[in-house]
Amino acid sequence: MTECKVLSVQSGPSLQAATKTPSDEPNLNKDQIKQFLLNAKVVGHRHTSKGITSPWRLTLTDGTLTHDARFLTMTNTRPR
Repeated sequence: MTECKVLSVQSGPSLQAATKTPSDEPNLNKDQIKQFLLNAKVVGHRHTSKGITSPWRLTLTDGTLTHDARFLTMTNTRPR
């Protein structure tokens, strides 16, 4: 049986926010970050060539806030 799982989603400032100073970035608490990651829509994606795993770079937005995130999957195969 093949099983796919999300290993990590790491959010960071979006390309649009790259010119802003750190004080311009929203200061979200853990619950706000969780809600953003649960509710945001993927509006852009590309496969990166960083590291061995080559994660996807996703651009997420909830209509107010836009962030880039790395999305990494892992496929486990279990012996039968």
